[in-house]
Amino acid sequence: MTKGISEQFFDAKTKYQKLRKQEQAALRDYLDRNGYHTKRCSCGKTMYSSGHTLQEPFDLSNWIWLDTCKEGVNFLITFQPYEIDPNSHNMHILHDRIGVYAYTEKYRVEKAISNMYVTGFELRLNADNKRELLKILEQYILIHKFKIENGISNDIII
Repeated sequence: MTKGISEQFFDAKTKYQKLRKQEQAALRDYLDRNGYHTKRCSCGKTMYSSGHTLQEPFDLSNWIWLDTCKEGVNFLITFQPYEIDPNSHNMHILHDRIGVYAYTEKYRVEKAISNMYVTGFELRLNADNKRELLKILEQYILIHKFKIENGISNDIII
């Protein structure tokens, strides 16, 4: 029996989510093997209700990120970074692109939105992408160390 469009769509969505989670786990393992400490590897709620303001809950489980750290720098690495168009000022979510937010103090979502570094890497990450991502993270760590050595405010690393 042939599956209907709804079933085919559900199957494709389920497979897509599974592949994204596999990429998340692979990136976590890669970072941990390279001296990072992954504190959290997570996704959005399956029954998100926006404080009960949505008529029907929404499945946010495709919203994937990980929190890792090294040498006093915290990194939010997201699989769907925010991007604000400089001309229209519209906010976009770039699905399957890797974004990095580096910080040393408490995580603040408004700072993450305005200070997200959007890489050129899209899923599926290959070995070169992962090596380049490590270079980006290491640059943030070097900036952090420079700021400490020179007494410069260091909440957000740019």
